[in-house]
Amino acid sequence: MSKKSQAQALKEVFQFGFGLVLLILMFYFSYNYLIPIVEDYSLNLHAQNFAEHAHYLIMKVNEISAHSFNSSIEFTYPMPEKIWERSYAIFFQGQEVCCSIQDTNIEKCTALLADSNARGIFFSGGELRILSQNNETYSMITLGN
Repeated sequence: MSKKSQAQALKEVFQFGFGLVLLILMFYFSYNYLIPIVEDYSLNLHAQNFAEHAHYLIMKVNEISAHSFNSSIEFTYPMPEKIWERSYAIFFQGQEVCCSIQDTNIEKCTALLADSNARGIFFSGGELRILSQNNETYSMITLGN
């Protein structure tokens, strides 16, 4: 075997090794840096979507019960068990409807546009129960499982 062919073989082995190292580094980078960023972004969007969806449902029930006094309307709506294998909670915080994803720092809220007192918390899974009560002196919205 001539020196030229040995150099060519050695060059190809180094090129293959360099390509393999680059491929491993690309997978390492995407697994450790890129995937967590995409996951956090997606979880933030899901939390915002759940808060806005719960707000929409609350407003629909409140709108129905607002047309009559001394009324009590209960509405149930099936909700997903988990968001990306994580539990979540929907709750009121002041005059906002919030969704918090457990084991993360993610909490998204949307302003509650109902002129009512609000209380309660819904934990992931099962059916979201919304109870709207109206009488002459107060209006109350309650969330629960």
